[in-house]
Amino acid sequence: MASHYAAADQPFRKAKLEEVEQDDSHRPPFILSRPEIKLLGIAGVGFFLDAYDLFVINPVATMLQYRLYEGHSLPTGLEGFMKAGANIGSVIGQFLFGYLADAWGRKAVYGKELELIIVATILCLTTPTGSISPNG
Repeated sequence: MASHYAAADQPFRKAKLEEVEQDDSHRPPFILSRPEIKLLGIAGVGFFLDAYDLFVINPVATMLQYRLYEGHSLPTGLEGFMKAGANIGSVIGQFLFGYLADAWGRKAVYGKELELIIVATILCLTTPTGSISPNG
């Protein structure tokens, strides 16, 4: 049985991990290559955005407490629903977008996810707030 890579395709095949590591054997381990820096940047931004959504809910609850209830604590049900909703939404989104990324491809889903975040942010900024607004 013939090999998956024909002799003519040898220059175009992807390198195995150990071949890449052997090529970089002259480089000190603390010097990062351009692809490694790109990967760390993408992972760092993704982690920041994911963590920001989960950590910002506590200051938002405090702001709503002062704006809606004159500094008294939020009703227990409302506070619990709001804080749990952030975590539950995160878990549902991770499963949903992970499944869609496997089905449609990571680049396509990442673009759609980014569009969804941009539209949702614009809608949040333009929402009429009525009595919550500083002028109301």
